[in-house]
Amino acid sequence: MSSSSSQMARPGAGSSFLNAFWNLASNEAPERKKACLLIMEHLMSMEEQGKEKGLSTDGEYALKRLIRGLTSSRQSARQGFATCLSEMMYTIDGVPVHEAMTLLGTTTKITGSHRGAEERDLLFGRLFGYIAFIRSGRLSTFELRKAVLEGLLDLHGRKDWMREVAMEAILDLLDTYSPKELLDAGLPAVKALFPDSLEDTTPTQVMFCAGMEQYSKQHEEVSEAIQAYQPSKKVISSKVLQGPLQNVLVKASQGFPKI
Repeated sequence: MSSSSSQMARPGAGSSFLNAFWNLASNEAPERKKACLLIMEHLMSMEEQGKEKGLSTDGEYALKRLIRGLTSSRQSARQGFATCLSEMMYTIDGVPVHEAMTLLGTTTKITGSHRGAEERDLLFGRLFGYIAFIRSGRLSTFELRKAVLEGLLDLHGRKDWMREVAMEAILDLLDTYSPKELLDAGLPAVKALFPDSLEDTTPTQVMFCAGMEQYSKQHEEVSEAIQAYQPSKKVISSKVLQGPLQNVLVKASQGFPKI
């Protein structure tokens, strides 16, 4: 597959396949679902023919088109393109995950000429791309998971308005880590996300601590290590947060996530 994302040769498919990409941006969920199913049925038929190694020509076109669509602010494009990208990666084994990640990086790269809405669209596109990768279940190696985690942490630290969604994605990704991976690399990488004190806890930190506590309940062998990162080595819980929660709720009424 060519590394260039700016030039996409049109496949030899009919207009229904090409038009389906436009319909992925519909505000109507049933319309987006219908478009995704049409695209997937076509791609699966191409793969079954098995005339080419790896992705078919239409498959390469679809991968590039879906990743580019993540940066569109038209209607519900991000939801539709991210869902279809995740489905494509889950269903078609020939999708090269490393190349898809590289393509996402080049497509959403921010330069000095990007300002305001353009920068926002690129950042959101990258975030939705990472979410699609996680939900596809194709991050099969630790190296892939580590690369996505580093990208999500970068996005989390960039803008206040994307921290809630970035935090949800981080928790979804960490849930795919084995206990050993979490102990050896996961927790050290995300230690800055834990609050320094209960009094200064932000809404997203409450979300993060609650998610990590849930992980520790499923994997008791990491419970002690997770507790060590908590403020005063206390697990975030409704009892512990009874006092500081008032401050959190006030902060949440002035920013995101809303509680």
